[in-house]
Amino acid sequence: MPRVELVITLPSAAWIGEISRRYPDAQFRVLSALPDADGGTGLLEVGAADPAPVLADILDADLRDVSVLARTDADALVQFETASPMLLRAVQSSGVPVQFPFEISEGEVHWELTVSHDRLSALRSELDDRGLDYRLDRVRGANVDDDVLTVHQREVLEAAIGAGYYEQPRDASLTDLAAELEMAESTLSGVLRRTEATLAQASVDDGTR
Repeated sequence: MPRVELVITLPSAAWIGEISRRYPDAQFRVLSALPDADGGTGLLEVGAADPAPVLADILDADLRDVSVLARTDADALVQFETASPMLLRAVQSSGVPVQFPFEISEGEVHWELTVSHDRLSALRSELDDRGLDYRLDRVRGANVDDDVLTVHQREVLEAAIGAGYYEQPRDASLTDLAAELEMAESTLSGVLRRTEATLAQASVDDGTR
């Protein structure tokens, strides 16, 4: 079963993404999180040389509820409730269990997952559907003969190959392919980039075993 290191870039609208970018030297660790019918609840550990301004921004964030449970000169424990737990919804829909704790730094969520190919494909489809940018930093235990791509990624890749996007010289530009697939060029570029990176990493990992 593959072990995956997945890095998700949080959008600017995500409160923890914005705050972690604002304080790049601070450490943010999500100790636990649970979605519910109306949103989600989480436990966040914050470490910083001076946690006061970080906590002030968290308390001022667009959250349903937030409480500082413990605090020292260098760290704090925060419980929060949010109405829009986008990542929790993605893992809930795909059935992928998240391993806690996980870190968030400079707007990026770092997940280590032990997951089947089917579940990984489902998770990546959920992230794609939500417009979240991500990359697979490492895939271990995956064979390139296995389908490490999501259904959507494989469809896009097959369309790109069929259109001659990978020919030298190219028979179709990114603009041509985007028009054919009725996708925004930026979205298509991101899907192709992640697809190529996944196949490259799976090939390297398969060759080193």
